[in-house]
Amino acid sequence: MAYSTRMAAALSGATVGQLRTWRQDRGNGPILCPELAARPALYSFRDVLALRAFAHLRQDVSLQMIRKALANLKKIGEAEHLSSYSLVAEVRFPRFT
Repeated sequence: MAYSTRMAAALSGATVGQLRTWRQDRGNGPILCPELAARPALYSFRDVLALRAFAHLRQDVSLQMIRKALANLKKIGEAEHLSSYSLVAEVRFPRFT
């Protein structure tokens, strides 16, 4: 099944603008290129699952941190689709002394 950018945004909780930004190469590569190569972009079900995880993570961590985590996955040779990973944000609380 293929989802349009608008439908993928609605299903993932991300905005259309976020999906556009996440498709762009910012030096380390895009966060997620749609699995289905088409113009306009079409997203697979697995893409939507990964986008949903990114949208959830963005509530707690910066886009820069997500890009860094994905670069580290590539560096250690992980090549599965991003929907196959469980990504979690580590929230650090301030120390009171």
